[in-house]
Amino acid sequence: MDIKLTKVEIRQHLAELLEELTALCDMYDNGQEIVHRSIAMKLRVLFHHTPHSNSLIQQLGISDKLMISTCGKKIPGNLFKHYHGLASILADGEGKSLFVPGKLSSPRREVFIKYWWEEEVILSDDSGHDFFRKNIVLAIANKDGGGHVDPSLPLQYHDLKSGKTSGVIFNRDGVTYTSNPIIASIRQVAQEVIVSFE
Repeated sequence: MDIKLTKVEIRQHLAELLEELTALCDMYDNGQEIVHRSIAMKLRVLFHHTPHSNSLIQQLGISDKLMISTCGKKIPGNLFKHYHGLASILADGEGKSLFVPGKLSSPRREVFIKYWWEEEVILSDDSGHDFFRKNIVLAIANKDGGGHVDPSLPLQYHDLKSGKTSGVIFNRDGVTYTSNPIIASIRQVAQEVIVSFE
């Protein structure tokens, strides 16, 4: 027989999840980008709700909560098809350009969870495919090494992850390379969550 958790116990799970998320972000910021998968798993537990999976926000009855969004607005008709709403491009100490999370230097506004999780475009690839927090988090958590490794990945996600459709090609010392905006975007989503639940 299962015992239903009390609201106090569920709130304790939320507090622990936010503490773990903060620790993972500290690890990421100290150069351990590999924790992006663990960050995605925590985000999945907090927000992903289906008939077979109960999100913490649903269990707490806060699915109408306002969230901080630091995502810029995608401009329709922009000359560039690609869009990186949560990540910035920065040169590292060796002069190599890479994507980094925008932290809270980006514009800040409050939006409802449903829009924040499922509807706000945070990335667009140069093929015109839009990505939302939900589909990026679930691709990592459910298929790309978070809680499971699928033998195949959704094509658009794979191409964006590989840099093939990130829309940005860098050149250093005559060598061209691409970069992946997904990992930095996941770190920024975690920052939004931490600030939203302060």
